[in-house]
Amino acid sequence: MSKRSLAWLLLILASFVSCSKTQQNRARERAHEAERKLDEAGRKVKHEADRLATRARAMRPTTEKTGTEAGRLALVARAKAALANDVGLKTLSGVSVESDGSTITLSGRVSRPEDKARAQEAVSGLSGVTRVINHLEVE
Repeated sequence: MSKRSLAWLLLILASFVSCSKTQQNRARERAHEAERKLDEAGRKVKHEADRLATRARAMRPTTEKTGTEAGRLALVARAKAALANDVGLKTLSGVSVESDGSTITLSGRVSRPEDKARAQEAVSGLSGVTRVINHLEVE
């Protein structure tokens, strides 16, 4: 029983002293009805909280997956931007960028060994990148 219910019951019981038997019975019935309604409201709130918690748990994997995918795409976009912003690498069009966690994989063809090394250097300095796998081939 909650503190609120107990307070109501004590208030009603205290009023019994100055009430007639009929009034006391009515007050007792009202107290029982109020307690029943409070218990029912508590059960409804608990049921709704349980339902929402279940839905939240069911949505968590989707949310985590979406967040992970968004992070992966953002890292790939930053890597592509780093390659595009490097003056010496702007002409690289055959380079593919993929990510798996914090690892970036570069693949495709470049015309010079310097471009291969420069591409790896440009991407490895990005925040969130811990490893670069450089599969670039020199033509």
